[in-house]
Amino acid sequence: MKKLILISALLFSFNSWAALKPLSEYPIEDIDFDTELSIEIGTRCVAIFKWSGTYESKQYGEMWLQFLFPLLVKDLTEAETEFKKLQSSVEPIVRDIREYSNSNEGYQKVLNDMDICIELIVDEPFIDDSNFTVEDKAEAIAHTFYVKNTGMFDFLTLQEGRKLHEQLRGISFAEANRLIRSGELVYAYGELQDLMTDTIGGAGNLLIEEAKEFKDVILAELSDEEIDKIYNLLPTGDLKTMNDLAKLEPIFNQYPNFSKLNMDFLMSVQVRRLTLFGSDEFNSYIEDGFDKILTKYGYPLVISIDTEADISGMWAHIRDEEEIVEIVKEDEVYIATKKVSKDEYVPQGEKTFSFDLNFENCKIQFAQENFQNPFLVDCKVFEISEDKIILSGPAGLGGFQLKRNSK
Repeated sequence: MKKLILISALLFSFNSWAALKPLSEYPIEDIDFDTELSIEIGTRCVAIFKWSGTYESKQYGEMWLQFLFPLLVKDLTEAETEFKKLQSSVEPIVRDIREYSNSNEGYQKVLNDMDICIELIVDEPFIDDSNFTVEDKAEAIAHTFYVKNTGMFDFLTLQEGRKLHEQLRGISFAEANRLIRSGELVYAYGELQDLMTDTIGGAGNLLIEEAKEFKDVILAELSDEEIDKIYNLLPTGDLKTMNDLAKLEPIFNQYPNFSKLNMDFLMSVQVRRLTLFGSDEFNSYIEDGFDKILTKYGYPLVISIDTEADISGMWAHIRDEEEIVEIVKEDEVYIATKKVSKDEYVPQGEKTFSFDLNFENCKIQFAQENFQNPFLVDCKVFEISEDKIILSGPAGLGGFQLKRNSK
């Protein structure tokens, strides 16, 4: 066994992740009979799930550790020592995967390997549910609906990603939307969704608590027979997109009482979810994380400011040339005032934004309809030139993309 561990360790020491052949090319069917193969695949799967970092991945990683335990440790008195060795050997592998997955091609290959790891671990004989109690099955149902099922975050990710991309990089909403629809940032948005549901700063811990509570509801409201039948209808595979939610329809169709139970419980936790989504801690975590993700996928922060540019004069919105502002320099500040506007919120004649001569201390003025309760928000200047100005406010509040007024 020590020799097998050494072989596995050497494999990962002398090969980068990119040099390893995909798991699809391994004789997977021999995993139950070939100990060395089992250790090699198991170690890779543990590293992949540790790289992913989501709650679901953590669960799969722990299942793979349980699978590896009897292969790696024959003497239980050495169990702690051997597993510390395994954990320490996995860390450099995780770093290598992280570097390898920086490209779209590498990222997709890691995801393909992950799919194989999931398929293997949910197949017999890795998980034997023949001894599952009613409580075990209720827990599995609750876990599926409130931890594994992150389909609603698919929509939230698209919504939040567009706003954050606009805010963090100073691009227009239309451009952010185009990048989504083109598929160019599909993996970036996948990572954003994982970020929103992880247990570090995302919603993962809240989802775990909800699953625990829903398990109690299931046990209190459903019969043992209903729990057993619903458990047998649970879908395998991902529940990460809105389309995946169709996999739950057989349960809802056959057990409308469960459907109502689930909907009532979901409504009861909405306030907690909204509180989390509105918190500074959650939003800062998502913003910082998506900033790194955008950079990783080829959209780093770029600030282009011509400090010698004379920006005084008339400027029109790039997306709506009928909206015109005039920029004047007053003391140590540039101030933009609306000259022609159809805006029902900040009308003609009112100040719309300002920043100092160093293009810092940027502020945008917003208001409720008919210029009620006006307020200032911080903004960031991304580009200044003789013929273009780009600045952006907080996510969801927009910014300005201006060009010289040619009229």
